[in-house]
Amino acid sequence: MSAGAALGAEMARAIDVGHLETPCFVTDLGALEANLATHRERLQDARDGGADLVVFPELGLTGYQLQDLAAEVAMRTTAPALGSR
Repeated sequence: MSAGAALGAEMARAIDVGHLETPCFVTDLGALEANLATHRERLQDARDGGADLVVFPELGLTGYQLQDLAAEVAMRTTAPALGSR
């Protein structure tokens, strides 16, 4: 089998996708540290369950209806709070 065919076979394999939806996945408005801890717990649960890809709800880290809190919870993807996981 050629390298290209082997790569194609690997890419064609099925993946298990885990997803968490509201209201099953509830976040606290503006509580980044607590919400991030919840994300990490749910991610580990999904990994333990065999998920290859986990999809979280939009605004899962910050909660909805931020309004005046938006500037307080905004961060770059390289922020130390997010870690290097």
